[in-house]
Amino acid sequence: MRKIVVMLTGQLRQTPGKVIMTLIALSLGTAILILSVSASAIITDQIGIESILDGTILYAANGTMDMDGEFIKEWPPKWDPSIQEKLLSNIPSIENAAFITLPPFHDIISNGDRWNIRSAIGSDPAYFDVFSLHMIAGGPMDDADIDKRTHRIWISEEMAGDIFASVDGAIGEVIECAGPAIGPDAQFVVAGVYASPREPQRKAWGIGDMVVPYTAFLKTGHGRETIRNIAAGQVVLKIDKQDAKGSEARIRSFLIREYGDDASSLSIWEGSPRGLSAYMEQLKQTANMFTIQVNILGFVLLIISAFGIFSIMVVESVDRRREIALERTFGAVKTTIMKEFWALSTTLSLIGAAAGTSMAFLLKKPFLDALSPFLVELMEEGPLPPLYIPFKAMVIVPLCAILCGGVLGFLPAIGAVRGNISDALKEPT
Repeated sequence: MRKIVVMLTGQLRQTPGKVIMTLIALSLGTAILILSVSASAIITDQIGIESILDGTILYAANGTMDMDGEFIKEWPPKWDPSIQEKLLSNIPSIENAAFITLPPFHDIISNGDRWNIRSAIGSDPAYFDVFSLHMIAGGPMDDADIDKRTHRIWISEEMAGDIFASVDGAIGEVIECAGPAIGPDAQFVVAGVYASPREPQRKAWGIGDMVVPYTAFLKTGHGRETIRNIAAGQVVLKIDKQDAKGSEARIRSFLIREYGDDASSLSIWEGSPRGLSAYMEQLKQTANMFTIQVNILGFVLLIISAFGIFSIMVVESVDRRREIALERTFGAVKTTIMKEFWALSTTLSLIGAAAGTSMAFLLKKPFLDALSPFLVELMEEGPLPPLYIPFKAMVIVPLCAILCGGVLGFLPAIGAVRGNISDALKEPT
C-alpha cells in the first residue's frame, strides 16, 4: 500500500494537471452514467413497463373487431354471468376479473356547470382491484350496489379536484349524467374518490375517470339475471406479468371450449374497453429508444474518460522502466509488478468513481431540468415525477468505472515487464 501511495504522489508531482483532469473526466463520466441509468429507471417506472399494477391488462369480449380496431359487441351475448368466476378458477394467471359496460353519456352536470369527461365506466367492485385503484376518500363499491342498482358514483382524485376543488369536498355531492339516452332521474351521489392512475396507464387501458355500478342505467323492469347477462359480454382481466404471453391463448381456448364460440365472435386484446390501442406499445418503443441511446452515450463517455488512466499508466511504465528492470534483477516476479500497476490504476479509478457518485447527487436538479421536456411530453397532463438515483446505479456504475480504469491502466504494465532487463539497465537515468 505504501508503494501505491508513493507512485500516486509521484504522478501528482510530475503531471499534476494531467492527473487532476483525468480524475475530473472520470468523475463526470461516472456521474453522467449514474444519471442516465436513473433517467431510464424513472421513464420505465412512469410508463408502466414495470407497472405499478404488477401485471398485464387484457380485455375479453363476445364480439368482433372492425377494420379500425373498434370493438363491436355481439347482441345478445352468448356468455353468462358465471364467466367471471369460471375465468378466475380455470386460468391461474388471471388475478382479477371485472365486468365492463360503457355508460351512454359523456357529459355530466354538477352545481349548474356542464363537464365533458374523458372516460366513464360501468363495472363492479373488482374493477378497482384490476387497476389497483385505491380509495382515498369515502367508501368502496360493494355487491349491494350492483344488486340494488344504486345511484352512487366513484370518481378519480383528479376529477374531484377539477369539479369540486378538493377530494373531501366531493363526497356526498350530486352529479347528473347527461346524454341523449339518459333519463331525467340520472343523478348520482359521489360515494368515493380513488387515487388517479398515471396518465400513460389511464390512456393505454382506458381507465375510467368515473365508475358507476354496471346495473345503474338498466331499466327497473329487468331482472337480476337479465342485468348480469347483459354485462357478461365483456370483461377486463388482470394477468400475472410472469405468465402474460401464454395467457391469451389459454383464455381463448377456454372460452371456445366453454361457450362454443368461434374465432369470429371472440375478441381478446390489450388496449381500452373500446378496442385496440397502440398507445402503450408506441410509448414503450419511444422510451426504450431514448433510454438505450442515453445509456450508450453515458457508457461511451465513461470509457473515454477512463482512457486518461491508461495515459497516466503509460507515463508511469516509461518513467519506471529502469526501476522495474532493477526490481526484476533482484528477483521481483512479473506478476508482482503488474499488481502494482493494477493497484495504482484501480486506486485512481476508485477516487474518480467516488467523486462521480457525489457529483451525480449535486447534478440531479439541472439534469431533471434538461430531461423535463421529454418527461412533460411523456406525462402529458400528469405531474413531473421526482428524480431519484436507484441503489443499483450507485453500485453498478462506480464498479464499471473502477473496472474500466483498472483494465485500461493494467495494459501498460504488460509491456513494462516484457522488455529486456539488460537493455533497460543501459538506458540513461
